[in-house]
Amino acid sequence: MMLQVLPKDHEDLASVYDLIGDLNMRMNNWNEAYRKFSFAYDIKKIQLHFNHPDLGVTLNNIGNYYQAIGEYAVALHCYSKVLQCNIDQHNTAITKLNIGKIYTINGKVDNALDLAIEARDILQQIETCSQIEFVHCQGILGDIYFVQKDYIAAEHFYITAFELSKKFLFIGDPVRTSCVKALVDLYEQNGNNQQAISFCLEQLTLYETHLGENHLSVVHLLMKVGEIQINDDQHKFQVLKRALNILEKNDHIDYATMATCLMMLVKCCVQQNQYEQVSTFYMRALEVQEKIYPTNHPIIIGTQILIAVQEHRTN
Repeated sequence: MMLQVLPKDHEDLASVYDLIGDLNMRMNNWNEAYRKFSFAYDIKKIQLHFNHPDLGVTLNNIGNYYQAIGEYAVALHCYSKVLQCNIDQHNTAITKLNIGKIYTINGKVDNALDLAIEARDILQQIETCSQIEFVHCQGILGDIYFVQKDYIAAEHFYITAFELSKKFLFIGDPVRTSCVKALVDLYEQNGNNQQAISFCLEQLTLYETHLGENHLSVVHLLMKVGEIQINDDQHKFQVLKRALNILEKNDHIDYATMATCLMMLVKCCVQQNQYEQVSTFYMRALEVQEKIYPTNHPIIIGTQILIAVQEHRTN
């Protein structure tokens, strides 16, 4: 609506594109988010100096997009350009955390640790800094030690992040849910599968009690339960099917989560020899992936190959 009423030369037009793009990012509708961020960037490049802080905001958004679709080198380039802008301390810390996250994914844990500590030190100097950044920072520190298989240190940071999230964030906040999932993954990776299941079910009950059984946040924990219950394929299928049903009923579609859930259901069906449903779930997953990923993205191509293999088997 705002885009329809604002003139094309309005000074806030680029910011509106940024906001709409961010809303699409929250729904994991990445293609649409990128379109809006690109519009914002094109406008700002003309209106602003190359190192203007507002240009840094859009570059950070574009970096988040590339990180979301797994193009980490491009994301890293965008984040590096953000640091060249005259951004404030808060955005500097966030950008360093974003770069640190990519370094962690790429196995450059020493660089990641240095940046995460730098970001934490900056955040501690900001009097008005919200606690969500500290939660995010502790989580990334946990990720770094998790990658190094230092599970004791990882648990320390994950628990710190989780306790902070309980204190400052609402149940169902995506960051708080990520803290839960990180601890579940840690317990499972460390061989404590029963602890992982128990903790996940405990949090699932808490979410259902306070948010209702059909809240979108419940989906993420249902999928995590389905992921770690490796010995009961039938129950896993029922849990994932329930997650899919919630996603289908929700007014705000979480596209990437739906695609992931559909692919998890494919795996369940293959394990149970339910090949008719395999094709259905594959095609639905591909439809969602083609909506949110750029053309010829490796994930789309991978799903197309799996569909071709499945069709060959059934013919």
